[in-house]
Amino acid sequence: MNADDKVIQEYRGRALKVFMSWVLPVAPIAAYLNGMAMGVAGMSGLIAVAWVLPPIIVGLGIAYPALVLHVLVERALRPRPDDAPGARLERILRLPWRAAVASSWGAWTLGGVWFSLHVCLLWQKDVSQVVLGTLIGVCFGVVLGFPIGVTLEKVLLPVALEEQRKDPTLALKGGGFFWPRQAWFMPVTFIGSSVCALLLSGCVVLVKLRGARDELHQALVAEGAHGSAEALMGMGGALAGELAFGLAWVGGLLAIPAVTTWMLARRQASAAGAVGVAIESLSAGRVVSPAWISTDEMGDLSAGMNTVLVRLRQLPLSLNASATRLSSAGRHLRDSHDEHQQSLVRQASALHEAQMTSEEIRRTSLMAVEQAEAVLQVARRSELLGQQGEAAVERSLTGLTDIRRVVDGIQERLTRLAQSTSQIGEITESVKDLADQSHPR
Repeated sequence: MNADDKVIQEYRGRALKVFMSWVLPVAPIAAYLNGMAMGVAGMSGLIAVAWVLPPIIVGLGIAYPALVLHVLVERALRPRPDDAPGARLERILRLPWRAAVASSWGAWTLGGVWFSLHVCLLWQKDVSQVVLGTLIGVCFGVVLGFPIGVTLEKVLLPVALEEQRKDPTLALKGGGFFWPRQAWFMPVTFIGSSVCALLLSGCVVLVKLRGARDELHQALVAEGAHGSAEALMGMGGALAGELAFGLAWVGGLLAIPAVTTWMLARRQASAAGAVGVAIESLSAGRVVSPAWISTDEMGDLSAGMNTVLVRLRQLPLSLNASATRLSSAGRHLRDSHDEHQQSLVRQASALHEAQMTSEEIRRTSLMAVEQAEAVLQVARRSELLGQQGEAAVERSLTGLTDIRRVVDGIQERLTRLAQSTSQIGEITESVKDLADQSHPR
């Protein structure tokens, strides 16, 4: 058995105990008044109660409410996979009044039918009086339904508060008869209880008066005019006794609306006390949620207070987170300041180095300017020398041209000289040959 099954089983038993604690003590009174209204009073009424009531208690006072509460508690408390936020809490808040109507109104109505029908059959009464017995049962069911609902609401308060803690900021907006609001619930409770109590007393008085009338009529018819006064006085005394006895029971029933009103007042006081405790705790520096949840205006006040307290609980967390972020920002700012200071130091060092470098560049530039001036002067001299060299080269080229012409002339002369030499050689060879020929060996 899991945790949900244990909770459901526990509240089934507690709800059945609530029903039986309200119904079983009143059942004999209701049965006797029902029999009295049907003309079965005195010892016969007590016999009717002792004979007919026990099976009604077993069937409609135990078995029927056990079955009804089994189904209603299961449907209300069993978590569902498709539940929207707040759906289970809404079912829990509706459960007390659904259980009160289904168990009390249903059981008392069926019990009134069963009891009056058996009385009519066993004591030969008119069957039409079943309607009167059923009306009495309905009145008892309505009168007892209100305190049963208030008591069940108190019993289910812990499980409703536990469900609310899952989402404290959830705002429930229900409606209908099973979602009572103080604007109409208290008037309906008071008026319904009072009307039902008056109907019960009226039924008893009316039935007794009709019975007395019938008996008086029968006595007058039987005795004639003689002894009518004595018969009237005797019947008046008996009627007064029976009415006093019956109205004493009805007076006891009138205490039920008073008890219901007292329970509603206690309910309001408990709700106001829960909210007051939360406010006092808040003023003392503690955040405590009001231990109350209901469908009425006090429930709305408690839910609103709970929402405020949830936000107050979240406020220190938000402040803590903000303080953490602020501390982180401070550390980041301090680190940035240190980095900026280091950067300024590096920039100052770089500026100093840049100043020294610029000074060196200035000196180098001056030297470069001087060297450039010297180079410029050299260039100027070189240009002058180049111009002079160019003129000299031009003159040299002219001279070379003249030399070339002279060389060409010399070459021509040398060619002619070579030719002449060749001719001289040939002549010499010829002379030699001639000489050899003229001087034979």
